[in-house]
Formats: sequence, C-alpha cells, structure tokens
Amino acid sequence: MEEKSTTKSVDLFGIAPYGETVKLFVEKSFDGVSAILSRVCLPATEEFGLYLKDKVRHWRLKNIIEMVEKADKKIDFTNNELTIHPRIMNDFLESGSLCEKEELQDMWAGLLVASANPAADETNLLFTNILKNLTPTQAKMINNVCENCKVFDYGESNSTLVGKKYILLVDELCKLTGIDDVYQLHAEMSILKSNNLFGLKTGAEANSEPQAIAFYPSLFLLNFYSKTQGYKGDLKNFYRTRLEPYVHDNIDLLDIYNKAKM
Repeated sequence: MEEKSTTKSVDLFGIAPYGETVKLFVEKSFDGVSAILSRVCLPATEEFGLYLKDKVRHWRLKNIIEMVEKADKKIDFTNNELTIHPRIMNDFLESGSLCEKEELQDMWAGLLVASANPAADETNLLFTNILKNLTPTQAKMINNVCENCKVFDYGESNSTLVGKKYILLVDELCKLTGIDDVYQLHAEMSILKSNNLFGLKTGAEANSEPQAIAFYPSLFLLNFYSKTQGYKGDLKNFYRTRLEPYVHDNIDLLDIYNKAKM
C-alpha cells in the first residue's frame, strides 16, 4: 500500500501564526486602498487585486496598505489631475510590498507621494531602483545623515548643492543602527558609496579599527532623500534652513574622536 503524502507547506516568511489576522485586516482595508490607487494609476488596481490570493500575498498586501495609508496623509488622492506612472507603481507594488520595517515603508510612501503629478512621468524610477535595494540599516544611515547635515550651496542652480561633511563616531553609528559588527556596517556603507550616495572617510589610530566616520552626502542622495519625504519642489527650498556658502572643510576625524572621549 502506498503511503499518503504528508508534505507540509513551508512558511518561508514566518507569517503562518498571523495568517487569519492579516486576512481579516487586508480584506477590511482592501476596498479603501484600491479606490485610492485607482484614482492615480488605474492599471494598478487589477494588480493590487491579485494580492488577495494567498497568505504571502496577504502579508505583502498588509505592507502596501500601511504604506498607502501613510501616503494618503500627505496628499489629496481625490485630485483628478494627479497620476502615477505605471512603472513606478509597479515597483511600489512589487518591491515596496516586501518591506515591513517602518523606516523603509515611510520612504516608499514618500516616494509615492512625490511621484503623483499631472505629467505622470518616469523620473522617479531613478529613485525606486535605489530604494528597492536598501536595507533597513542603510535607510537609518541615510535618514540620520540627511536629517541633520548642513548643505553647501556654491551656485545658483539645484545642481550646485552638496552635503557638508557629517561625522559620526562608530559607537554612535552602532547605537543608531542597532548593529555592533563593524564589518557589517562597513559592508552596508560600501554599498551606499558604490551607488554614489555617499563619499566616506574614516579616522583611525595606527593599527586599529576606525573610531569616526565622515559621510559626504552627494547631490543625488540629497535629491533622493527629498523625494522619499514626499517633496516635489525646488531642492534648495527643501534644504533652505540648512544651506551654507561652500567652504573647504578639512576637519581631522581623530581630533573629533579624541575630544569625544574627554
């Protein structure tokens, strides 16, 4: 006699205990969010409906609902003149739906708001391609630096902005990210640097690990951050309270580290 198959489904996302709760939540919220998306990108409505198929999609749909509700607080989705390009909406549904960490959800919600405009252009695809590859740790770094850094202005146009050197002690960075492994932090920062978001410089005593890190926010990062905050206007206006005339800044990182220890 053949044995009956006892194969069980694998809960790759660890959501099985929450399946029914998530199902009830998303079914209750579905109609409202679907109506919002249909106003700015009609093709998204059908794709959005597919997320009710199974538990994993329920989990992703829950993430979408949370992000759309965040975005809905920042923009009037009943404005018939606002539309979002389907390619941007597709990235939001496919990649944004995989994000459950609040720092990433906030950034996706902001970018969705920044992408809603009468022209429905594809410009912000530059930023969705960056955002969908960010880790929560990298998002924390970007938010902290861009929320606090000064911005050099050395010309009349938006293309003449650059972030002023922003310095964090390694201990501060560990506390900010919740990561004590400096090698992991180095890997996270290296990816940001390779994507031209930051310039980086470390300060260390001889034959020791770095004690301080200087972040140099690029113009692209300043623009990216403003979009993830839902901003659509003039970039200089976004950073207006932190603008400074450009000066060469050559602060020694070890001096800063040593002063912090005193």
